[in-house]
Amino acid sequence: MGNDVTGSYVLVAIYVFSAYLLFRAVKIAFFTKLETFDDYQKRSAHYFTYFRARNKSIEVMNRALKNLDLNAEEKNAALFQIGIQYHFKKDYKKAVEYFDQVWGYIKKSKVPYEKMLACIIVSNYNLGDKEKARTIYHTLRLKEKYDPRFEQLSYLESTIFK
Repeated sequence: MGNDVTGSYVLVAIYVFSAYLLFRAVKIAFFTKLETFDDYQKRSAHYFTYFRARNKSIEVMNRALKNLDLNAEEKNAALFQIGIQYHFKKDYKKAVEYFDQVWGYIKKSKVPYEKMLACIIVSNYNLGDKEKARTIYHTLRLKEKYDPRFEQLSYLESTIFK
């Protein structure tokens, strides 16, 4: 009988501790004050990761653009993230509007490979601007000179060159 009571207390303690951890995680993810660009990026990511709430994710990044004094890299990262969210909402027109704002930066900078860069190509292609999609594809593939991972974009060839 003593083991049953002890086991129950242990189980209750585990549940209480789990609830505390969950409460703390939710508080940190959604209710802490947003002060830095990193805070905004994390909150935006949390909205998408936990709730698939692309509109809230976009809203958070737009607030970052409005409320923070961002350097060029941060501003471009925010615009790119918004474009990605629109891309996955299949609102390719809005996605391209945001991607066009960062394309000059991506084109001239030594940005590291990120698989989401393919969204720029695909959004333009899905809007019917196949030539622009191909030009962007070739420009990104040239970046293999400093980051061989850009070769991973080759999977798009069968789509954009058909």
